[in-house]
Amino acid sequence: GYRYDQSPIIVDDGSQAPDDPPCVCTQNAVPGSRAPHVWLRPGVSTLDLFGKGFVLLRFNAAARVDHFTQEAGRRRAPLAVIDVDHAEARTLYEAPLVLVRPDGMVAWRGEDGDAKAIWSQVCGD
Repeated sequence: GYRYDQSPIIVDDGSQAPDDPPCVCTQNAVPGSRAPHVWLRPGVSTLDLFGKGFVLLRFNAAARVDHFTQEAGRRRAPLAVIDVDHAEARTLYEAPLVLVRPDGMVAWRGEDGDAKAIWSQVCGD
């Protein structure tokens, strides 16, 4: 139930997080929420992808990411782009691109965006 939706280093997408009663876990990928767990294959969860740097999940292989990788490189921010071809995960994450922080929190999600502005906010510039 941890959420950082009011954090200045989260890019708000205007979506509303679901209610969060203390005894029920409702996974969601609203920016500021913990990235949802989905089994991608036996023994490998989405959560296994996070922890060493930023991760840009790409749920649409045609989505352009070069501007994100170039800006990450310019900032020397560690970034892995991971293509995810999994229907349940795509539905749960609700966007073609999802940027996850090293701590597993969703920093941004969308179809495309101003990579410089997104990185600037996520990095606290």
